[in-house]
This record gives sequence, C-alpha cells and structure tokens, in this order.
Amino acid sequence: MTLWRSLAGIALLASVAASAAADWIPFERLPNADKVQKARQQWGNPRGATPEEIRWTPTTAYMLRDGAWSAIDRASGKRETIRDKDLPDSAVRGGRSAANEGPGVARGRQRTSEPSPDGERVAIHEGGHVFITRGAQRDRITPDAAPGVKYGIASWVYGEELDQKSAMWWHPQSSSLAYYSFDESKVPEFLLSTELTKQRPALDRERYPKPGDPNPIAGLSIYSIVTGRTTQVKVGDADQYVYGVQWTPDGKDLLFHRLNRLQNRLELCLADPATGDVRAVLVEEQRCYQNHLPKLRFLAKRPRSFLWESERTGYAHFELRSLDGGDPVVLTKGDFAMREIHWIDEDSGTLWCIGYSGKVGINPHLWRVALDGSGGNEVTTSDMHWSSFSVAPDGGHTIAVEQSIDSAPRTVLVARDGTRVAVVAERKGDAIAEKGWPRPELLQLKAADGTTTLYGTLHKPKDWKEGARLPAVVQVYGGPFFRTVENTYDPVEPLCEFGVLVVKVDNRGTPGRGKAFEDATYLNLGIADLDDQAAAIRQLVERGLVEPKRVGITGFSYGGTMSALALLRYPDEYAVGVVGGAVTDWNNYDSIYTERYMRTPAENPKGYEQSSCVRLAGNLKGRLLIVHGMVDDNVHPANAWQLADALQSKGKPFDMMLFPNSGHGIWSPSYESVTWTHLLRGLGLAN
Repeated sequence: MTLWRSLAGIALLASVAASAAADWIPFERLPNADKVQKARQQWGNPRGATPEEIRWTPTTAYMLRDGAWSAIDRASGKRETIRDKDLPDSAVRGGRSAANEGPGVARGRQRTSEPSPDGERVAIHEGGHVFITRGAQRDRITPDAAPGVKYGIASWVYGEELDQKSAMWWHPQSSSLAYYSFDESKVPEFLLSTELTKQRPALDRERYPKPGDPNPIAGLSIYSIVTGRTTQVKVGDADQYVYGVQWTPDGKDLLFHRLNRLQNRLELCLADPATGDVRAVLVEEQRCYQNHLPKLRFLAKRPRSFLWESERTGYAHFELRSLDGGDPVVLTKGDFAMREIHWIDEDSGTLWCIGYSGKVGINPHLWRVALDGSGGNEVTTSDMHWSSFSVAPDGGHTIAVEQSIDSAPRTVLVARDGTRVAVVAERKGDAIAEKGWPRPELLQLKAADGTTTLYGTLHKPKDWKEGARLPAVVQVYGGPFFRTVENTYDPVEPLCEFGVLVVKVDNRGTPGRGKAFEDATYLNLGIADLDDQAAAIRQLVERGLVEPKRVGITGFSYGGTMSALALLRYPDEYAVGVVGGAVTDWNNYDSIYTERYMRTPAENPKGYEQSSCVRLAGNLKGRLLIVHGMVDDNVHPANAWQLADALQSKGKPFDMMLFPNSGHGIWSPSYESVTWTHLLRGLGLAN
C-alpha cells in the first residue's frame, strides 16, 4: 500500500508537471525555424579536404579521398591521381598502436561471457555465479554465496565510474580464469519505477551507493583449469577500489589498480597467481584527486615494459616503466598535457603521441620521442587543431589534417623533423565568406580568478552586424572528465538563426589543461566552474556582443546542474535555463564520482550545501525548465522531484517536461522543441 501511494503520487506530480510545459511549440513552427532548417541544409557536411584512407611505400604516400586514389611523392609532395588498379600491393597503412578493449557493453555493465584465447572454453556469468563451458560440459566454479554476494560481475557503480566493462579474465594461455567477487550486502538499494507506459509498470532494483554510503567490496579470485583450485588474491582493505584488471602479456602476474576511497592514492599492483600475494609496482598520489585510469600500454617485444601516464609534474606525461621495478624513463615533459598514445614503434625505439603543446592550449599536436628518454620533437608545428594522423611505417613522414574553427580541414604531408612538405588536399575558396556568414570565433577569455585563460566558441546568425548586441544561449557541460570546446572546423551554428548568439566555454575543472586547472573545482563543484561561465558572459557583454539580462543556458547531466545553478546563483544575469538530467544535490549521486571531487558530506558539508540547487531554489527569478528521463538509472528522477518540490515550497513558478521511456539521455524529437520553445520565450523571441 505504501509503495502504491508513492507511485500514485509520482504519477500525479508527473501529470501536473508535464502539463506545465504542454504548450510548447513544435520546432518547425518556432519563429525563424525555417532559417534554422535552411542553414542546416546549407551546411550539412562542411568537412573540407579530409582523406578516407592513407597507405605508404618507402617513396610514396597513397591517399583515398572522395572515392579516388592519389599518389604523393614523399620528397616533393607532388600529387597525381591514379587508378585503383595502380595502387601497389606493397602499400601499407600507417603505424598505430590501438588498445584492445573488447566488445562493448551497456552503460554501467560488464560482459557476461568471455571466450578463452584458445577457443576451447567460455566463461559465463549467470545468476551471480561463474560457469565454464566446454562443448556440452558446463561447470560452476564459484562457491555458494551469502546474500548480496555475486561472482563474475561488477557493481553498477564500477561500470559507470571506473569504466569496468569486464569481470572475468582469461590467462593468455587459457590455463586460468580470474574473476571478480562483489559483496554488496551493505550497499543501500535504490528502487526505480520502469516500463511506465505499459499496463503494469515494473520496479528496478540496483545497489547504488551514494556519497558516504557503504561501498561494494571487490575481491579477485583465480581459478586454475589444470588443478581445479581457486586462489584468493590478497587485494587489501575493504574500503577501496579494485579495477583495471588484466593479465600481464607474459602471463606471470595478474595486474590491477588499487585506489583508496579518498581517490588520491593509486597503486598499480601485481598478484602472484599461485599464492595470491600482491605487490605494488608503482604509486601515484595527488593533493586533490588522482586520475583513476592513467593510460597504460605494454610493449610487444618487451612484455615486462609498459608506457604509463603520470601527472606528478602537474601535467599528464608519458614514461617507460618495468613491472620488475627500477626508475622510470621520462619520455615527455613540458607545461602541457599529453592526450594519447598513437604508435609505439619498437623497431626504431620511438613513441608517437599526441599532446596539447600549442600556443592555443586546446590544439592537439603530434610528437615523436625516443623510448630511451633522449628527447624528441613536435612534428606538427602550425598552431592549428591536428588530427587523423597516419605515420609512415619507417617514421619518415606523416600525413595529418589541420583545421581551426573557421579554417576548413587541409590534409598536409610533414617530415619527421616538422618540416612542412606540402598541402596535399584542401578545399578551394572560403565557404564562410562565399556564403555570406559572419566568421565564428575561438574565444580566449579570463576565468573568474582574473588570470587563467578559458577557451570557448562563439557563433552568430547570418544577418549579424558589427556592433549589434543579441541575446545569447550558452550550451554548457562544464564538468570533470569531459570538455566541449575544440578548435575544429565549425563554420556555422544553425540555431543562431533564431536570432541568438550561441556560446560554449570550457571552465576550470574540465580536462586537458593540467592538474591546477582541473583541481580548481575540488570540493566545490558548481562554484568555480559556474563562476567562470558567468565571468565569460560578462566579458562578452563588455565587448558589446551580448545583450545584458537576455542570456539563456542549456545543458544535460552535469550541464543540467550548471544550468540550474546559473539561474539560482546568478539570478540577475541568466534569464532562462533548461535543466536536463541534472544532479540537483550532490547527496543524490553515486559515491565514486561524487567523492572523487567532493569527498563525503561529512567531510565537506559546506561544499555540498553551497552547490545544492534544492537549497538555493528560493533564489529563482528567471524561467526554468526541468527536463528528465523517468527511467534514468544514473541521475535518478528524484533529483527532478526534489528541485520541483523545493521550487513549489518557495512559490516559484517553473516548467517541467518528463519523458517516461527515457534514461540518462533523451532522444525524443520533442526534446528539441521543448528546449527551444522555452529558451526563445525566456529571451523574448517567441510568444
């Protein structure tokens, strides 16, 4: 009866809330929607001159573009079109070292079957246990479990926040199987109503730890196919995180990451499969939080050696390490962050990697460095955004694409020392000027601290005139681990044709700019990051671009939280906001993510209090629209209910639109209509 009353109350609130936004206008009927659609058609694929494939011989590069092959002389850059049949069989693709992550899985989940490398057996998770099948034979290898204990699968929060997609790991020689055990018996259960549009809704149960709650306890076991015995890995304390599990390439050890609950100390550990004894190969520590998944890549010809990403200097850089100990060999250095490993060329002793080393701090560049630590050089030297790298197998040349927000992609041949040999493909003319559009801008603004540079983008409508002030719509994410601003070719934002400027800014706390930049929001999510967003808009107002008090903001997930806080912390500066899938109080989100940046509510009560949209609800002056998926198992709908209840208790009008079959991501065509109806009305551009 209690549950029925609860569900009935939710249904009533949903009905009332949905009706509040029921007068939304279909997107195609919004004022100037015809201009938006025309711009979308006109700029449907502004990709410029980007190759589809590159192949190499010692003297020639071969480029496939628009269905035709060209031969490019590596010494001179001279290019000529060839027939498909003239492409030599000896031409090979460029060097690349790709990580093997296995088949994909649903968000927050793990694979439930793993075939052995020799193809003889399959490990299966079913009903909380692990089975090994061989032909028709099926054997359970896990013991009877107490309530709340499961094997061969991980807790949801491990999949969501530690990117754990697997829970069973075969030895390279198929002689053993390592697998997880999880004790969730003390983790509070979260109940979520699902299948809401069916005649009889269902109820989903998930062990979901929130900040300060008991966490799931992870264990590791190793089952021997040869002896039938199981060894328990001595993973250590219960209140920690054990993840990133894999066998070493030579099969001598089981490797895993061990992270303390505070998430500022990470150990890379090796377990002896015979005894379960564990030793730490290396330790990374940070004052605030430690990157939980540093890049790790083993060398093929030296299976005890691996590349490791460390932020000890304040920036992410690569070093060469050994599982057997010894000092690391520092490979890259500088006041910029490396982003990824492109290719490990062991034959020449060279690492090709990508880092943000340009004067414009968000432009990625290709580097080549010696694996012995003797140094290297930046290969792509123009201060543009570089991507689509193809490195010749002999390392002598690279073909890559350079571009910027208002410069269409060009394909360029460069030598290993950075010499620019030739532009081998480019779009003729300037499409922006030819079609009569104002140029987009890559913004460089100051953070709220007055010194830190922030990057952003600014797009204008076609009929924009110099000196004109317009309403602005900020599209925001702003949270840790993701960023939205790239200096890639983005000539037009069709949504500007509604009569608005569209702005994106990556505030402090977003990745790729070094630890000090990321740590600015530590213990204070929603404070320094939102202060930066507000400071950015003020600077655009000062430039005479944005009309004061006619600023809208929209975002989803962390971006939804930022949108809500913008209207609640800066109620005189933001007129309207769309709050999509938002965490409205950090007490509501999961333990791993939230504690990484905020610690627990007991340790950081002020941080939780000052960033709570629920607590700040009484500050609302502008027009706020809450949008949420009713079956969101990540950011639970209770976040929307709590904010709605707080606004109602303060007598604050607001709009709300709920999507019964949507989770953490709304794909309904109505979403765009609802969002832009609300924004345009709030900016005085629609009735």
